[in-house]
Amino acid sequence: MEITQEVIWPAVPGEGAWFQPRVCSLADGKLLMTCQRISADDGYGSVHMTTSSDNGHTWSVPEPVPPFPRRKVAPRDEEGEWEEAVCDVVPSELADGRILLIGQNVWYRDGVLASPNDNRCSRWAISDNGKWSDGVIEWDDARCSRGLYAGCAQRIHLDDGNILLPVSHASADGLPRGVCVLKLNENMQVIRAGPSLHYPAKRGLLEPTIVAHDGMFHMTIRAEDGRGWHTTSTDGMHWKPIEAWRFSDGSELVTDSTQQRWLIHRDKLHLVYTRKHECNQQLMRWRAPLWIAEVTDGKLSGEMRLLPADGEPLERLGNFSTLSGNTSLVFATEARPEHEWSGRTLLARIN
Repeated sequence: MEITQEVIWPAVPGEGAWFQPRVCSLADGKLLMTCQRISADDGYGSVHMTTSSDNGHTWSVPEPVPPFPRRKVAPRDEEGEWEEAVCDVVPSELADGRILLIGQNVWYRDGVLASPNDNRCSRWAISDNGKWSDGVIEWDDARCSRGLYAGCAQRIHLDDGNILLPVSHASADGLPRGVCVLKLNENMQVIRAGPSLHYPAKRGLLEPTIVAHDGMFHMTIRAEDGRGWHTTSTDGMHWKPIEAWRFSDGSELVTDSTQQRWLIHRDKLHLVYTRKHECNQQLMRWRAPLWIAEVTDGKLSGEMRLLPADGEPLERLGNFSTLSGNTSLVFATEARPEHEWSGRTLLARIN
């Protein structure tokens, strides 16, 4: 596996980085990316889109996504000036060529993140030749009475037009969050919900993400106990009990409340992740570098460093994304709070 690094956007002093780069491929051969500026911890601006016609080497100037601005809203139950934004957006292309974005809302009071865990909803937007429609994913179930979170989720588009969307959900009983998979139709209506998985550690299970490979469905899940978790399914709705990620020698993957993402490279299943390492002890949650390893029978092997390139100084990385293919791509953005959240947006090209 040969890995090369490219800089999509360099760090600009005094200007927040283009954060949360998430990319999908389009039927016309272009790549489409969603991203947004960052100005504080989880301080996100309006969602933007950009495209590439040369497999990610160059990108258009990011343009705002009209349904997903950061906007002022009427005061909620508490005093202060309130704003709402949408974050953790993941794009994809529907079979008819429309562009689908799914993310989750986030609240700010007096410019600072508020209610990070409660009263959150999952938002969608669809572009039909530039004409936008949008809405909220409505799931009438007590499991999500306190919040429904579909941010960062790799999802699966089925041949019948339906979508398998993994979600994290919180109920009014205050118990830790669980995860399950919702089946949506093309109108973004929930037509079926699978059983939930639970794990009683702090906030529970977060940011589930799924992939189909070799006749099976695979889910990987963020948790807050120093480990990542995974499971498999034969139908994408009913999942086996979760297991902690381990390497082929039996040792556990030691991580800290960060996401993992799937990558299928040349028909082989891989996981991209962060973990504790002697090189990153100074970084919050060991948020760099990114690593990649092949997944065989639920174990990780052949680990390699992805981003940033070997020998480069480590800066804190934000949430990242993957794009599978014969030449696979991985995207991430550095965030430097001490430099007004400036940072590079990076691409790892796997040949």
